[in-house]
Amino acid sequence: MTVPVATHPRLIAIVQELLGPDLDIYADGLFAKPAHDGSVVPPHQDMYYWSFEPYNMVTAWIALEDATRENGCMTVIPASHKLGLLEHEQTDVPGNTWMLTQEALCKLGDEIPVELAKGSVGFHHCLTYHRSEPNRSPRSRRAYTVIFMTGEARWTGTGEYRYPFLHVQGKPSPAYQAMEHV
Repeated sequence: MTVPVATHPRLIAIVQELLGPDLDIYADGLFAKPAHDGSVVPPHQDMYYWSFEPYNMVTAWIALEDATRENGCMTVIPASHKLGLLEHEQTDVPGNTWMLTQEALCKLGDEIPVELAKGSVGFHHCLTYHRSEPNRSPRSRRAYTVIFMTGEARWTGTGEYRYPFLHVQGKPSPAYQAMEHV
């Protein structure tokens, strides 16, 4: 029997330690930076892009290839999620329309690169400061991400959310319960 990566028991066990027993999946996706290419990702908090409350979501960032400083690994500021949602401003970076303001950046500490070997997983909270540089190496950098939300997550956006959430375990979130299930 094969188990999908997003719901693999080892991954779920770690996320359960971080968020608790009630878990849904908000989204998943591929992040790729081709060799000698890929754009800069400005400093931001993921929650600024999302319409949920409470602000308690975690991204599992699964390295499909080695992620190094040379090929644009993620950079984070440890414990920055404890500062809450910070002010953002618009950018002209395609696909990354928001970034932390200079005033917000001044409140933060020192950043560290998160270099991951192929097959490793990094986790970050939806309020964690993070960014990445372009890929300056001859190797690509790809990662698969899964975004988990707690059983308390409520959709606060306007209109209906277009993609179905996936219930993983425990009590389904109000966001999941509000969807029409076929």
